[in-house]
Amino acid sequence: MNDGGPADERQIGGKTMFRVAIDTGGTFTDIAAVSESGQMMMLKSPTDRENPAQGIILALAEMAGCWGLDLTAFLEQTDQIIHGTTLALNALLEGRGSRTALLTTEGFRDALEIRRSRRDNQWDLRAPGPRLLVPRRLRLGIRERVDYRGEVVIPLDRKRLQDTAALLQAEGVEAAAVCFLFSFQNPAHEEAAAAVLREFLPGVFITTSAKVSPRIREYERTSTVVLNAYLTPVVAAYLNILEEKLAAYGWYRPIYLMLNSGGLTDAGTVKNFAVKTLLSGPAGGAQGGQGLAQALQKPDLVVADMGGTSFDVTLVVNGKCRQVPEAELAGHPVTLPMTDIRSIGAGGGSVAAVDESGRLMVGPRSAGSVPGPACYGRGGTEPTVTDAALLLGLLNPESFLGGRLRLDYDRAFAAVRDMVAAPLGLDTAKAALAIYRIAAARMADAIRLVTVQQGLDPRQFALVAAGGAFPLFAGLIANELEMREAIIPLQGPVFCAWGMLGAARRLDMSRTCLVSSEAFDCGNLNTLVGDMLAQGNADLDRYGIPISERETELTLEMKYLDQHHEISINPGESRFDLSSVKKINNTFHERHRELFGYDEPGKPWEIVNVRLVCREKAREYVYPGLSHLTGDNGKSQKCPVTGSREIMIDPAGWETVKVYGAAEPPLEVSGSGLPPEVPGPALLEFTYTTVLVPAGFTALAGGHGCISLQREANNVNKRKEGGQ
Repeated sequence: MNDGGPADERQIGGKTMFRVAIDTGGTFTDIAAVSESGQMMMLKSPTDRENPAQGIILALAEMAGCWGLDLTAFLEQTDQIIHGTTLALNALLEGRGSRTALLTTEGFRDALEIRRSRRDNQWDLRAPGPRLLVPRRLRLGIRERVDYRGEVVIPLDRKRLQDTAALLQAEGVEAAAVCFLFSFQNPAHEEAAAAVLREFLPGVFITTSAKVSPRIREYERTSTVVLNAYLTPVVAAYLNILEEKLAAYGWYRPIYLMLNSGGLTDAGTVKNFAVKTLLSGPAGGAQGGQGLAQALQKPDLVVADMGGTSFDVTLVVNGKCRQVPEAELAGHPVTLPMTDIRSIGAGGGSVAAVDESGRLMVGPRSAGSVPGPACYGRGGTEPTVTDAALLLGLLNPESFLGGRLRLDYDRAFAAVRDMVAAPLGLDTAKAALAIYRIAAARMADAIRLVTVQQGLDPRQFALVAAGGAFPLFAGLIANELEMREAIIPLQGPVFCAWGMLGAARRLDMSRTCLVSSEAFDCGNLNTLVGDMLAQGNADLDRYGIPISERETELTLEMKYLDQHHEISINPGESRFDLSSVKKINNTFHERHRELFGYDEPGKPWEIVNVRLVCREKAREYVYPGLSHLTGDNGKSQKCPVTGSREIMIDPAGWETVKVYGAAEPPLEVSGSGLPPEVPGPALLEFTYTTVLVPAGFTALAGGHGCISLQREANNVNKRKEGGQ
């Protein structure tokens, strides 16, 4: 630790204030804490899968010790706690949600199972659909009907509703979702039904589609509200436990949760809308990528985060993360604003196995933190990517997690030998290499999906290597995709937590309006936007954010009348009159031409949905911790050559490389400490990560404490000529 860092903070009468971000993943819980002067420290701790809240308390106590404080004193001096968690996503993927019922308009209870006609593979008629979260006996129709204009056609049958409540009570349901036809136009029946259910089903969580996602399209709206019902009791119970444990150490203020959209909301809101936190953890990494792009003045980045369970990729284009109005997770549509993040099951804990056809598969199943990879010595017996990296010499068994976890080489060797090498007829080292290369190939393909498949050239982007494991792969993947540079931020091992420190409190709203160019109704549109602005400002009032520190962003989702899906435009105004038609018209046609290569100026168009973001303005600082990452890293020499090691990263065989060492934990982020240049091949060992500098690359001490892996211009051609 630097003598001039946290020690100086402690001398200011114990009054230094901190912001703390916690990202709980499937394998590790990451914490980043930044002081009011911008000094940052980070740590990683194994996630307690059985009691994640207790794991957070232990990790916070360790972080408090990094600043020379006990946990009570640390929390007393903490201004804000921000939390990102994969709890909701893991509950969905693992089928551990609540016992859920669905109430629909009579005759429409099977919309959830019928879904849409499209398939991931349209030729495979036997491909299974997503897991049904509500069995048919708990999908119940209620006699009522509202038409497309929002007018009541059939009144709500309250007697039928009471009988249904009794049935659900007998079934022991824990949550109920209500989704009636056209409730986005008139939510009265849904609200009345929810009131009856709350009266007759005390303790059961009730949620309505008009509150969660008041948007057109029945199936997608149904899917979203069902997800909210399925996940919210699980997340709410966890947050209650976490709040109780923090209160024992004197914390009674709000806990802020990371939203799918990259903003923050309080725990009280999440206890009613857990579906908004499905991408809570990865969204922090996207925000971190956006902050890094601004700090480094590199507007186009591919931010790739390899953790213990997943590999998450997002793009920063022109300095901004991409946002999408809806997405699909585990086969379930979610009609809520989200940061555009693509994930695959390729992490350090991803299990390698040989299938019946003799094909080696890596992921998506993960060993998690317990039992974890075989080399953890916690009972895991299956080979993982981490085991392969250890056998290939890429990891130092004595310094993993800063020396807190000694890796067991013999267990890793046995796992790879017995479950991969023997079935494939390979020696163990070559089997480990196959695991490593397949994992790298899967990650390269994931990056192609968000660049090449979207019409973008990856060579125009810099690759940001986030997560503790990805720096072992970043150089090879940058070479494969002909990317000139891979950036390894020292905050990388806790990149999602670090990104959360710069997130702003916000409210995302979306409403269906159906306004066409042929009958442009300024009054209805202005009323709708006005109501949304009032709701957004009321939410920011609750957080105590001054009017002068707020900003809004309005988006229109539009299409030609005969199209099925919308595109998004920014109208540049939030109040409309008849002169607005021309401006909206021109912007829509221009955006359509930009996306699809053509437009049809003579065709009528329609505004389908209006989206509004109300948020606090970005804080004055560039990004947490970066102000202390600008030292003269080229002269600090904190990473001396500590020796050499044999590694294998391609079929050419073993090679001897230099190894550069780093500081022990707790890790203060204060500069990379690299010599001016480190030519590859080499390994750079830090507390929570190891960086592989492949042949044909040079590691430089980049700006803001980042390490820059620069690829020689002809490196790709050299490797191709060598047949590798």
